[in-house]
Amino acid sequence: MKSWKCGASKLFLVLIMAVSFFAFQTSTFAASVGSQLTGPEAGWKRVNAAPHNHFYFDNTWVYISQYSLYQGTSNSKVSFNFKGTKIRLIAYRYPQRNTNNKIIIDGTTYTYSEYGTNQEKTLVFEKTGLDEGVHSVEIIGGTSASGIITINAVDIDSTGEIVDNVPSELIATSGNSNISLSWDQPKQADSYKIRYGVNSGDYTKTVTVTKDVYGGYVVPGLTNGTTYYFVVSATVNGIESGYSNEVSAVPQAAEMPGRAILTIYLTNGTEKEYDLSMTEVDAFIDWYDQKDTGVGPAKYAFNKTWNKGPFKKRTEYVIFDKILTFNVDEYSTEE
Repeated sequence: MKSWKCGASKLFLVLIMAVSFFAFQTSTFAASVGSQLTGPEAGWKRVNAAPHNHFYFDNTWVYISQYSLYQGTSNSKVSFNFKGTKIRLIAYRYPQRNTNNKIIIDGTTYTYSEYGTNQEKTLVFEKTGLDEGVHSVEIIGGTSASGIITINAVDIDSTGEIVDNVPSELIATSGNSNISLSWDQPKQADSYKIRYGVNSGDYTKTVTVTKDVYGGYVVPGLTNGTTYYFVVSATVNGIESGYSNEVSAVPQAAEMPGRAILTIYLTNGTEKEYDLSMTEVDAFIDWYDQKDTGVGPAKYAFNKTWNKGPFKKRTEYVIFDKILTFNVDEYSTEE
């Protein structure tokens, strides 16, 4: 009788260990698409889908506070950027939901379904193995059923973050009565708004430009010598982002090019004198230096604009190997 009790105790211990083992194993299983996921798993972080978290919903979405989600219709769009390597989409599964919703990640389109038995906070899409960095995401409502699409939240890397569509690295370059602006382009911008004024933080003028001009937009009609301050925002799905870094610049009148008397002394003792712009002088010197190394034509042409008489055009040529030396006497054209 004693040995039976001992054997039963051992059997009971084995059963307890087995149950514990399988329970432990089950707890390590990752959630799969279709599962209810009320909170993020280890290695993930949940971000509620909301405008203050930099989700850009178009105006067809409605917030349903009862379920803490946004609800849209066929072709409703929401855009956002995130930094990380993986993403999960959490939504409300229901029998009359679409099976062909789209999620576009960095230009690659995937489809997912919200169709199924009634279940809140369902994992409806998962993508892992993305390159480390910032990824653009756009979600578009499908058309296969009632036209309803929902989104509660997204789960991303525990070390990841949602990245705003604010333009960055704004740079201003002064011109004559204008200032040229350039900035780094957010991935999902539809257009940009440039705000500027003569006081820092006080922007009295606004210009809307297309998304194609981020590489360099020229703001015209500015007053030379006046300091202007600029910021740029991006518009996504009709919603404006925050402002970029502020920059300032002062437009300046273009300087008049200087002029010079170029005197060329030839080997036969004669002199040639030309009244030229410094641009023309520099072109002559470039030709001379290149020819001195054996490159370029043997003669240089000067177009004479004086004493033309009845001629349509007068050109005087100077031969390189006939040049003994030359002088450049620069002078100012300002009064």
